[in-house]
Amino acid sequence: MMKTNLKTLMSAVLVGGLLTACSNAATPTAAPPTLPPVIAPATLAPSAVPPTATRPAPTSAPTAVPPTATSPAPTSAPTAPAATPTTVATTASATTQMLNGKPCVAPAALTPAQTEGPLYVANPPQRRNFQADVANRGGKPLILLGQVFGQDCKPIANARVDLWHTDAKGEYDLSKTYTSRGYFNTDANGSYRFETIFPEIYPGRTAHFHLKVTPPNGTTLTTQVYFPDVTANNRDGIFDAKLLARMSKSGGTDVANFDFVVVRR
Repeated sequence: MMKTNLKTLMSAVLVGGLLTACSNAATPTAAPPTLPPVIAPATLAPSAVPPTATRPAPTSAPTAVPPTATSPAPTSAPTAPAATPTTVATTASATTQMLNGKPCVAPAALTPAQTEGPLYVANPPQRRNFQADVANRGGKPLILLGQVFGQDCKPIANARVDLWHTDAKGEYDLSKTYTSRGYFNTDANGSYRFETIFPEIYPGRTAHFHLKVTPPNGTTLTTQVYFPDVTANNRDGIFDAKLLARMSKSGGTDVANFDFVVVRR
């Protein structure tokens, strides 16, 4: 009986061993988990990707930068010359001569001539302030000023401007005191200036100044200058609106401005 059991036990052991051996033999063949390391061509991926990714970068960088950096320089250069015409235009407008409040356009029209009248006294003194004359006391102070031009719109220096008019009572002085009479030579800009009074009106005439303008070595212009907004202008047969002075104020004093255009020699 014991022998039988031993036999049975031995058989069982032998069968168990064989089964274990079979199972151990089947495990290495069926478990190709060792194949993944062989399949792992993960090493191939890095070798294929880097070469293609790194090459395009250098080709695009050099082509984009150089042309763009150099092109703006020429565009700024042409903008600078554009200032030249503007400067020229400004200079031209700054030198434009004004004639009786308007731009002078050559050839300028000559100032209209008018009668000398019977009360001119030759050889008056050279002076330009009549306000201190005794007969002008109580008169309304007035400044008469302006310029003398040729028809080319250029000022005439050293032109003689003769002025005479009525005193504060509306009378002309025919004596040698030369009340409200005198002459003045224009400066380098053709400018003249008299400090006098508003000429009083007398019967038959409106308020006016008598003047003679003589350029150096030239022909004398004899004319008159009038004032705006004077009622007597409408009934004065000699009055000419072209000879109206432009009125303004300077420190409370009336200023009459009139420019003359004469024949230049």
